[in-house]
Amino acid sequence: MEKLRRRLLDAVDRRRGEVLSRDYGTERPDPGKLIREGLSIAERVIRAVPITDPAWLDTVIKALIDAKAKQSASGISDDGWHDEDGWILGGISGVIGDAQKLR
Repeated sequence: MEKLRRRLLDAVDRRRGEVLSRDYGTERPDPGKLIREGLSIAERVIRAVPITDPAWLDTVIKALIDAKAKQSASGISDDGWHDEDGWILGGISGVIGDAQKLR
């Protein structure tokens, strides 16, 4: 399970690096910041699931989907921006996809 966890956290780091290397212009709220917020939510979820869980990957995927639904219901970033375009959700969704590929 630790190996899967490491691979998934590496995928989060890779996505974060891709977002940081992209120029999103001067749009406000900054799409890159919002995507990174979604990635941070996903990272917290991954780290919160005990590695001793025998169905670790399935539990992580379910927790990520739940976190995405919760964020979708709120639609607000940590800084109070309305995420009308779903950038935060996109960050979480990308990690859900990465987790599903590990199945």
